[in-house]
Amino acid sequence: MQPQNQYYLPGPLMPEKNSSLRDILYVLFRRKKVIVFFSGAIFLGVLLFTYISPEIYRSEAKILIRLGRESLALDPTVDGPTVSLSQSRQNEVNSELAIIKSRLLAEQVVDVITPEVFLAGGGNKSGAGSDQNFLRAAASFNRDVWLKISTLFGEKEPVAGSKKERAVNRLVANLDVAVEQNSHVIMISFESQDPRFSRQVLDSFLTAYQDHHIQVHSSHAPPQFFQEQADSLSAKLQEKENALEKFQATHNITSIDIQKEALFNRISQLQSEITETNSQISASRAHNASLEEALRGRSREIELGRVVGRKSTSIDAIKERLFDFRITEADLAARYPDDHRELRKVREQIKVSEAALGNEKESDEISSGIDPTYQAIQLELEKGRARLQSQIARMEALEDDLKYPREELAALARNELAETRLKRNVGLLEEEYLRFRQDLQRTDISRAMDADKVSNLSIIQPATMHLDPIKPNKTLNLSLGFFLAIFGGITLAFLLEYNDDSLKTKEDVEKRLGLPVLASVPCEESRQCI
Repeated sequence: MQPQNQYYLPGPLMPEKNSSLRDILYVLFRRKKVIVFFSGAIFLGVLLFTYISPEIYRSEAKILIRLGRESLALDPTVDGPTVSLSQSRQNEVNSELAIIKSRLLAEQVVDVITPEVFLAGGGNKSGAGSDQNFLRAAASFNRDVWLKISTLFGEKEPVAGSKKERAVNRLVANLDVAVEQNSHVIMISFESQDPRFSRQVLDSFLTAYQDHHIQVHSSHAPPQFFQEQADSLSAKLQEKENALEKFQATHNITSIDIQKEALFNRISQLQSEITETNSQISASRAHNASLEEALRGRSREIELGRVVGRKSTSIDAIKERLFDFRITEADLAARYPDDHRELRKVREQIKVSEAALGNEKESDEISSGIDPTYQAIQLELEKGRARLQSQIARMEALEDDLKYPREELAALARNELAETRLKRNVGLLEEEYLRFRQDLQRTDISRAMDADKVSNLSIIQPATMHLDPIKPNKTLNLSLGFFLAIFGGITLAFLLEYNDDSLKTKEDVEKRLGLPVLASVPCEESRQCI
């Protein structure tokens, strides 16, 4: 019978985009055996993998990197004072990580534990014993085989290598080092199949790391070198100090600064006195010049007094005699007659006196002498000239006195230069001597601290021993195995249904063949009819 749809092309059944829940349940019910078998196989495989896989135990430790002498330039072989390094603390942590991950530490740990014990896993297989279940016993039996299989996907151990090399490689592979975020704490962990062995290895590793850290940051300069250099510099320093003391005693130097200050004060005082004397000399010369100018137009003698119209002293005597004569004449005229000889004689004398008095004339009387002002000016001028001479002599003496402190100052400057050189040599030797002494002390202190194992490392958490294995995570593995089995079976069912092109329902017949379905007979009934 030909199909009614002429465009029919045989091929696989394509599921409709708008599949109903009924179609999905139909597929799951139809493929239930496949789903159950596949899911069971997957879950059984995960179960076997989980319980056959060796149990891995982890031991953890935490180390804090503090600020310490390792963070400073403390090595005596480094010239200069102790200063903080400019690098960040993160670089210091990275340096410690490089030390921890070095192969030298792993070799030291293996040497302490011995390669045989390390490769044997500590000789204490956890899980061994008659009281363990079958899967645990199988896991213990399969540990070595599992390690060999795991090397195919990870780091391969050298087949022809020595036991120590294989032990070191295993230690490096199972050792994990990390830094906690935003901190200076380093976390170190080691995994093995024995919890006690994990803690033993991590303890040995921490001890080896502390010793190696101290050795790396310790001073490598011998104390004998610094002691010899300090002794040699001490002898040279003593020699230079003796030379300096001898020079100071020879040139009578007590304190250059005090002596210079005294000389400067003396020079300043002399210069002030010279300046003051110059001013006084200039003032004296000007004063003397003014006095000389005053004397130049003045006479030495002056008129002391003048009497105008004064007669001479002889007129007074004549008048006095004339008066006496008149009295005598009157007395005689009263007693004698005019021709009396005595009276005539008196009258003759009166005539003579009157004649003499008539001949005398009046004149001006002038008295003169030395001018006192002239004399005072002359005296002041002499004093000024004497004062000027004394000031000039004092000026010459001050200038002579100024030469000596200047010469002493020049000599002191030369001595100061020589003393400065000697002191500089002493200072340099003293600085070198003190530096070597400090280096010697720092070396001794560093060696003492290294001997006592003092460092900037602090173990804030020693190696732990967890009795619960970290691998395999049975709960997680079984949960993932369960979901993987369920979804894997469902996925396989739909994949098989997608690749199946047989007709199973009336809808498939109507859609694929284009023919209407009149009736459907179940397979069981059809077998009974046959």
